[in-house]
Amino acid sequence: MKAAPLILATSLLCNAALLGFALFRQPPPPAKKTIPAPSPAPPVDIKALAQLFAGDDNHALIQQLLKEGFPTDVIRSIAQARLDKEFAARRAALADPPPDYWRRYSFSRFNPKPDPARRAEKRALDEEYDAALKKLTNDLPPERTGFDQRTYGDLPDAKIAQIKAINEDYNETNRKLRAEKKGATSPSDKAQLDLLIEQEKHAELAKILTPGELRDYDLRSSPLARDIQQQITYLNATEDEYIALYDAQTIINEQTAGQKLSPAELKQLRDDAAQSVLSPERFEEYKLVTNKSYEDVRDLVTWYNLPMTTIAQVITIENETTAQADRVRADTSLAPAERDTQLAALAQAAEQQLKTAFGEKAFARYYREDEWLSQSPGKWLRQLTLKPPAQSPQPK
Repeated sequence: MKAAPLILATSLLCNAALLGFALFRQPPPPAKKTIPAPSPAPPVDIKALAQLFAGDDNHALIQQLLKEGFPTDVIRSIAQARLDKEFAARRAALADPPPDYWRRYSFSRFNPKPDPARRAEKRALDEEYDAALKKLTNDLPPERTGFDQRTYGDLPDAKIAQIKAINEDYNETNRKLRAEKKGATSPSDKAQLDLLIEQEKHAELAKILTPGELRDYDLRSSPLARDIQQQITYLNATEDEYIALYDAQTIINEQTAGQKLSPAELKQLRDDAAQSVLSPERFEEYKLVTNKSYEDVRDLVTWYNLPMTTIAQVITIENETTAQADRVRADTSLAPAERDTQLAALAQAAEQQLKTAFGEKAFARYYREDEWLSQSPGKWLRQLTLKPPAQSPQPK
C-alpha cells in the first residue's frame, strides 16, 4: 500500500516535466528563403548610341534609346534638343533684328513693327517643328504636363488627343476666316463669328465626352472659364466660389446671346451675377479686384511699399468721383461753363484725396501716362476736365 504515494509522486513529476517541456521548448528557426538575385540588365550598346548621336538620323536614335530602356522624359528631352539644333539656323534667319545698342532700354513703341510676312513664316516654322516633334516621339507614352492636368483633368490620353485635334481644327478654321475677312467685319461681327465657331466646336466635343467629362472640361478650359479665371486672379477664390461664379455667368451668357452689349452693360450683368452667389463681404472683394485699375494700383502700392488698404481707398475715390462726374455731364439744366466748373472742382478734390492716399511720388506715377503701367490708371482723372472736340459746322 505504501507504493501508491510513490507512484502518484512519480506521475506528478512526469506531468510537470512534460508541461515544462511544452512551455519552454523553442521552435526551430524558420528556414531562410533564398531570394534569387535579379538578372543583370543587358549592357547599353555605347558604340551604337555614340554613332547615332554623331549622325543625323533622329528617328533611329530615339528608337535605340527606347530599346535600351532610357526614361521617356529623358528621351523626349533629347528629341527636343536634336530638333532645336536642326531648326536653329532657320529660326535664326527669321528672328527679329536686335534693337540698336543705344535703344536697349527703350519702350516697345520705339521699336519697329514686326513684319506680317515674317510673322507668318515664323508660325509656319513653329507648326513644322511641332509636327516633326510629334512624329519623332510618336512611340513614347503621351506626356501629361502640369498644363495638361489643369486643362484636361483626369481624362484618358485618347480623349485628350481627340480634344486637341478638334481644337486645332477649329483654330485653323478661325485663322483662315479672320484672314479672309480682315478689315471687312466690325468687332461685333467678329464676336458673333467667334461665338458661332465656339458653339459648333462645343457640339463636337459633346460627341466624344460624357456629360460629366464635358462639364469638367468646360470648367477648366472653356472661353468663359478663362474669362472668369482671369477676373478672379486676385480674389483667392475657393473652388465652390469659382463654380458658382461660372454657373451664374453661364446663365447671363445664355440670356444675352446675340445681344450687342456695351462693356459697361456686360460688367454690370457680371457684377449682378456675382452678387447673387457670393457673400456680401466676398462680393465687395470681388468688385475691388475686378476693377480695371486694380492691378496697376496694386503694383504701385507694392512698389512704393504702401499699406495694401491703399488699393481700396484709391479705387473708391475713382469710382465715387467718376459716378459724380457722370451725373454732372448728364444734367441738362447746367450751362456748359457751370458744368466745366463742377467737373474741375471734382478733379481737384479727387487729386487731393489721391495725394493723401498715395503720397506725392506714388501719385505722380499714378497720374502720368506711363508704359510701365498697362492701363495708365490715372487716365480717368486726366480726362475728367477734358472738353470734347468741337464739331465743325455742317455745310448748308
